[in-house]
Amino acid sequence: MGWREAARALPPGPPCPRPDDCLDHREGPPVILYVDTSALVKLYVDEAGALLVRQGVQGAEVVATSEIAYVELRAAVARRRREGALTAGDYKRLLRRLHTDWPEFLLIAVGSSLIRDAGAIAEQYRLRAYDAVHLAAGLVVQRQTEEPVTFACWDRALAAAAAKAGMRSLTTRSFAGAP
Repeated sequence: MGWREAARALPPGPPCPRPDDCLDHREGPPVILYVDTSALVKLYVDEAGALLVRQGVQGAEVVATSEIAYVELRAAVARRRREGALTAGDYKRLLRRLHTDWPEFLLIAVGSSLIRDAGAIAEQYRLRAYDAVHLAAGLVVQRQTEEPVTFACWDRALAAAAAKAGMRSLTTRSFAGAP
């Protein structure tokens, strides 16, 4: 089962074990969702925030990410495998799902223009390199579609930068009141 099918199989809404892990249905689901790697991994691994991401994907017409997310995701799940958090079988199944799902994402190419934009974004918002690439890619989606994009990530600095850049945040409530 691919990520779209898994997301569609979710129950229609709350109850939710932790309210900050659930989409606020009063705001409505995002139409265009950009996921960085920290959000993307939650489609494949059950961890805090996975339900929120899956609900966001369920309501999205388009799910976008940067091409670098593939490398970052592979590295993240390989680390989990090395640390024993994933069995060999689970790891292989996860990779098969990723390979099946990958073409379904709107993939933002990482070229010289995006890299230059990311460099400026890294300086402006004091972001790490790949976080800046993800924000630059999300902004490309927003410019090209001329529609609001909801940005999903689990990094406080990146979420704040995305909000300052005019993007909606899937995870703002998850960071509320946290140190």
